[in-house]
Amino acid sequence: MKSISFKDSKKFRMLLALLLAMVMLPFGCLGESSATATVGIESLFDNDEYYPWLYSDDEEEGAVSDEVLALMNLLFLHEYNSSIALWCRQEAEKLPEDSASRKEYENFAVILQSPLPGRPTEEESKAFSEQYLSNISSQLQEDAVNYYRRCVATEPSITADLFEIAEQIGTEMFGVEFRLKSAGETSGGVCRIADKITEYYDTAAAAGAPITYREAAEMVTDIIRYTQLGTPDTLVYNYLYTKTLLEAKGYKFIKVKNTWQTYTVKTPYRGVNVKVQSPYDGIIFELQFHTAESLVVKMAEHVTYEVVRDPRTPVEEKAKLQKESYEFYDRLTEPEAIELVR
Repeated sequence: MKSISFKDSKKFRMLLALLLAMVMLPFGCLGESSATATVGIESLFDNDEYYPWLYSDDEEEGAVSDEVLALMNLLFLHEYNSSIALWCRQEAEKLPEDSASRKEYENFAVILQSPLPGRPTEEESKAFSEQYLSNISSQLQEDAVNYYRRCVATEPSITADLFEIAEQIGTEMFGVEFRLKSAGETSGGVCRIADKITEYYDTAAAAGAPITYREAAEMVTDIIRYTQLGTPDTLVYNYLYTKTLLEAKGYKFIKVKNTWQTYTVKTPYRGVNVKVQSPYDGIIFELQFHTAESLVVKMAEHVTYEVVRDPRTPVEEKAKLQKESYEFYDRLTEPEAIELVR
């Protein structure tokens, strides 16, 4: 996938930015940039080496406004996603018709060229919460149920903040319909949240540092989870800008995992996964930053991941699958300045 890169299209981007500026000039969208634009760009990078097509300076005559910056960012994201959708179709054709990975590629080819769900309305948010509260597993103890209810009550505020920031930056949230992990019975009759709580509870006891069931429940930090999309050229910009704006709202980034920098042959996954503490009841949630490339490969390779982690899989087969998965991930286009994510 190295061929799918926009490093060679910056002249086009700058030309597009100029054309947008010329179009918007009569409407007063150019001129003095807001303080937010300066905080979001100049203070995040030492110079304009990164994203020169987004660079803005209050002292420069004709500096680009926040609104135009966001519009350009969104246009480039859609341009990039369309190219990945085409690549998905090409990859799907190489796989057997009954392949689970093929279905993932075909599904993403459609999703990436379709409008993503926007910010949920108040009515949609209420219905979403009621749906997830209506089927809580009997496997969960009262303390866990109470914690889950706190998460569900907090989710609408976090969702609203993240959509507001995404709109300000000019990017999109992916998979928002899955922003809550279900605490209900699955088809197999097992509640994954209950399993995870039990795992934390038993691990702590085995280590000689027992915790309460409530503490174990609060260690499940991905009950609320989100994915923000970017391109290889904008992912780091999006991450730094999002972090700045969330912290201004009282959020805290408590753990940042940048596997673009730490991947291995055994764990080839590439992405940015962040644990964020919200100002609402202190609830912690997961926020991932992906390009369409890394997101598609993550989902398509999940089938391989499940086989590798299955204890029944022979060691030789695991090694073969891990090598193939690593080689596939290694074809991804690495985001510009990814070392700044830490």
